[in-house]
Amino acid sequence: MSSLIILFTSTVYYELIEIGKYRYINKIDKEITSEIMNSIILANEGNITVYKKKKLGCEIEFKNNSFVIIFQNNTYIHKFNNIQFLPNKLSEISKISCRKINDRYIIEVK
Repeated sequence: MSSLIILFTSTVYYELIEIGKYRYINKIDKEITSEIMNSIILANEGNITVYKKKKLGCEIEFKNNSFVIIFQNNTYIHKFNNIQFLPNKLSEISKISCRKINDRYIIEVK
């Protein structure tokens, strides 16, 4: 009986960890996407650079038309249309530069 309780408790604990991990990834994804979209809106008026210091607690790799969140040996990919990221891998964001060329946005995140 006690082994069933331990097994049940460990399963519930594991599920809570997975839910917490998903919520953290979702939070980081929303924050980065929000900053990128703000930069794009401002870039419609001309080239723009947004300075914002943000520690992420995980690694983010920007490449081609997506960014990849690397957290606890798992990767999560967020892809965009009409956006091109300059390649970079970082764990803290301090600057987002955006310029519009034709119908495409070129974004550099540092």
